[in-house]
Amino acid sequence: MIEIDHYVIQDIEYDRRICPSDWRYSASIVGMVRYFRYYNINHEVDNQYLYYNYDSVNNKSDSEYMHYVEYRYSREMHHVVLEQLLDKEEKSEDDYKQIKEKLGANTILKKIFKDINIDGGPWVIKSLIDENREEIISNTFKNAKFGYAKFSNSYKFRAERDKICRLNGYYVDTGRKTKSLSFSFDDSTRNYSDYIEFDFIPFAFTTNRESVFINSNFNIIDLLRINNKIDTDMRDENDSNFRSKLFYSYQEGSEYVDFDVEIILKDMDKEYFETIFVRKEAIDIFKSIKNLDSNKGYINMALNRSIKITDNYYINMMKEVTNNILNLLTLDELIMFLFNFNDKRRIDSKKRNNDFLISQLIRINRLIYGEKLLIKENGNMSHRNVRQSIEAVKKQLAGRSMKHKIDAYRSKLIGALVANDNDRFIEIMLQLQSYTQVPFNFLHYLIRDFEGNKNLAYDFVNQLNFFKLATEEIKKEEN
Repeated sequence: MIEIDHYVIQDIEYDRRICPSDWRYSASIVGMVRYFRYYNINHEVDNQYLYYNYDSVNNKSDSEYMHYVEYRYSREMHHVVLEQLLDKEEKSEDDYKQIKEKLGANTILKKIFKDINIDGGPWVIKSLIDENREEIISNTFKNAKFGYAKFSNSYKFRAERDKICRLNGYYVDTGRKTKSLSFSFDDSTRNYSDYIEFDFIPFAFTTNRESVFINSNFNIIDLLRINNKIDTDMRDENDSNFRSKLFYSYQEGSEYVDFDVEIILKDMDKEYFETIFVRKEAIDIFKSIKNLDSNKGYINMALNRSIKITDNYYINMMKEVTNNILNLLTLDELIMFLFNFNDKRRIDSKKRNNDFLISQLIRINRLIYGEKLLIKENGNMSHRNVRQSIEAVKKQLAGRSMKHKIDAYRSKLIGALVANDNDRFIEIMLQLQSYTQVPFNFLHYLIRDFEGNKNLAYDFVNQLNFFKLATEEIKKEEN
């Protein structure tokens, strides 16, 4: 919320103040404070409000705004990279190739350098950049997917307050939809909620492809501290890494999400903002994963990959698992999908299987079951018994050169799991027990409560092959 009045703080007058009433205002505060501090512009922050003057953020400050954009997005600005290339004393063939590419990297640069001769000397190009710098910055930033267009409608760049919020996902074309946007078709009931201050929202997000803003708005001091830290930490990281930093690396992540908090994401390829609500139950699961994975990092190793399903479709495991934990959803569907996916392509021995990945998903799933369903499984003893039973089965069948029997039973068990036919699963297990003469001491848990002990079934099926865990460490952790 933005309030207009006359405020005097430490003998300095201000005409506006803003409080973090929702994430848009919180992000505006963070973006503006970064901007004010860069230029040493008068402002005042307390736990509830940011005080400032309108002249510091409106159209009169466009020149300063553009130069701050150039500073914050210097690595993405073609003309900045071009200047760095031109400043090199010795240029390689690749440098000249990049210079030529940058001269026509977007519409505004093509216009400015349309008649330029690259052999005319660096000073000519640099002179044109200096003469047109603000126009280059403005046109590049407002239309770029990494910049303003990622967050807001480009046509509203540096515009005064409008009838409809300028942010992507909030903006609609009032020329096509007017009264239909309002309650009971009464235009006076429409919520406008748009300010030029929203043009500072991009500065509050990290500059990655998938940008992050943490709306920790208990007070403005903490809001600034947390977002400044993640902005620094994520500056040189790839996009998949922020989930690891926030959630799985508790030593680092606890500084961001050690409490119920709202996280706003903006993906370059999506036309809307995504909201993640991090609850205490999810935080507790991430803590448990961190403790379980502290020695060797097997879980982190397994999740830091994408599974190719088709030529055009991949499953980002870190993203998929994180979303499930945040929503307190079990990994049952994902585990069964991978079982089925593995089983269908097992005939092609050249293709990499996902047994190690599934083994780590089962470990995580047990933690989710414990937190969400409050199931205190029968403990690690039954999972040790699964492993002992598996080793005995393998020894029996491998000794008779009957590896194909293992694959056959595995396929049957996977089919029963995918069909959610618990009785059929138990029946097949009893058949295997009879055939191998190996006692399955854990089976009575599945007979008594299959749903509550489903991870035992997953564990058994996943190990019912000749795949060995990478080391003995995981077994030790279960003891």
